[in-house]
Amino acid sequence: TTTVKRYYNFVSSLDVPLLLGYRLKDNRWNVLLEAGPTINLSSGGAAYRLADGGAVPVAGNHFLPRRTGLGFLGQVTGEYSIADTQSLTAGLRFQSFGGSFVNPEAGRGSGYGMISLRVGYRMRF
Repeated sequence: TTTVKRYYNFVSSLDVPLLLGYRLKDNRWNVLLEAGPTINLSSGGAAYRLADGGAVPVAGNHFLPRRTGLGFLGQVTGEYSIADTQSLTAGLRFQSFGGSFVNPEAGRGSGYGMISLRVGYRMRF
């Protein structure tokens, strides 16, 4: 017998990034590479199991407790200048929270990393 279960984890965090970056500059196109440590002031979340009726909270009140720590952030951003102080941006970002979140019921830790795609409008003053 094979049983397949899918889980959806919700993670929220408040971080202070300390990034170093390099800008590859062209006429209207720029690429910005940034990476460095992040000071995680608070992060936590909850776990859900995907079922036919949608996301159901995992039994046993499984909650990833709030924690602090040191993590890592890296991002690549493309920028298209539409004026001297305005540009359109798109980028890929990876963040690792470092350490792990511990499930108090199981006594095991789970590490988390997030990959996100960002699209935006930048205005310089």
